Amino acid sequence: MHKSLYEHIWIDILQRNIDDLYYFDDNLLNEGLIKSWSNENFIKFLKKQLILFNLDFFIEIDTETIILRINNFNILQKRQKRKLYEELNKLLNLTGYYVSTKYDLVKFINLETDILILEFNMKFNSESGIPPILYHVSYNKYLHKIEENGLIPKSKKLLDDHPERIYFSDNIKDAIKFAKSKYLLLKNDEYSEFIIVEINTKKLNKIKLYNDPLKIPNTNMYYTHDNIPPYSIIDIKEYSLNEYKRYLKIKKINEMKILKFNDFLNEKKNFKYEYGCLMLDFKVSNWKKDILSIIDEDDIYDEEEDYGYEDKPHVTVLYGLIPDKIDIKKFKEKINDSEIDINKEYELKKIYIFENSDDYDVVKFDLEDCEELHELNEFVRDNFKYENDYPDYEPHVTLAYVKKGKGKKYVQKLEEAIIVEPKKLVYSDPDEDGEKTVRRTITEFE
Repeated sequence: MHKSLYEHIWIDILQRNIDDLYYFDDNLLNEGLIKSWSNENFIKFLKKQLILFNLDFFIEIDTETIILRINNFNILQKRQKRKLYEELNKLLNLTGYYVSTKYDLVKFINLETDILILEFNMKFNSESGIPPILYHVSYNKYLHKIEENGLIPKSKKLLDDHPERIYFSDNIKDAIKFAKSKYLLLKNDEYSEFIIVEINTKKLNKIKLYNDPLKIPNTNMYYTHDNIPPYSIIDIKEYSLNEYKRYLKIKKINEMKILKFNDFLNEKKNFKYEYGCLMLDFKVSNWKKDILSIIDEDDIYDEEEDYGYEDKPHVTVLYGLIPDKIDIKKFKEKINDSEIDINKEYELKKIYIFENSDDYDVVKFDLEDCEELHELNEFVRDNFKYENDYPDYEPHVTLAYVKKGKGKKYVQKLEEAIIVEPKKLVYSDPDEDGEKTVRRTITEFE
């Protein structure tokens, strides 16, 4: 008979040295868990539980988030899913973690999917010292409620489904950064008008403040689970992000005029096409039906033209060729005379992502065992004019552009590789107006 999760944990604890029992605060029995276990220990017991259910899984840590990917969730019967849910809840309660991707019991046991991804974070991070003044960002519409009731912890469910919290900074500058980050996340004009609440912490009694591990880079951010009474509020000031919105609009327009590294790496296209591209098209059976179908339509980034699903499977050989310097006839002859043989089978097995853009992730297959493509890339660089200062070549086959943060769940290694063959080597360059591209076949493969 399998040992329960609690049996495993308490047997392990009792086998430790007494010093290791300082996972627990002296007041644990009276006040409940007030300190989360380390990531290392949480993962240790999480693995033990998953092994009991014979699950195929992968665990990684991204910043402070523990990401669990179960690859064969559907091998479990409903009663087993119910049991797994119950055991995970016990683990979360005992170790001081919460699951960001939350399922209620009914939804969890009725999920019909092979791949299940859960993200875990600490409920109680390291306790912080208390600055004399704290600043809290909220929206104008809550002004009168805050004046009357103070601040009450509430989970907004914007990024994580975490326990109720109130977020603070210890300076005005970081508070405004936090407001900007919320506006960028929500992209809603309602949230461009906000207030900053200034709080005198000397008027607070027994507040516990924690460092926020998911904070905005280069800021001092904190949170608490405690109420902030109205008598501790020194001042409430109103702010507007209208100037910031205008800045974002101008910044986006300017960025579209400049060829960036992201344009090369992600094959992102400008409104005006300026450069040529040499690419190898592949023959792939049922590309849309069997392969692109793994990308959830709700995750697709299609706010701009030429994004979304990649309908034509291909690998870029070199992007950034200068059209005015290319004589297509000589270009074709030189490449075909190079005797670089790229006509071979290629394996698509590992799905990874590019995360270079602020707006989207690129889901793609990495190509391995493709020395011939590296050789052709180098040959074209050596013989033709191009604008690209980045020497590293990363051959890949793009599947789709997805919304920012959605790419992680598609990262995987296929059990069986997809074998693809070249269809044609193509040179694409802008038409006279730069509004569309013209494709020319360099080599066609049988």
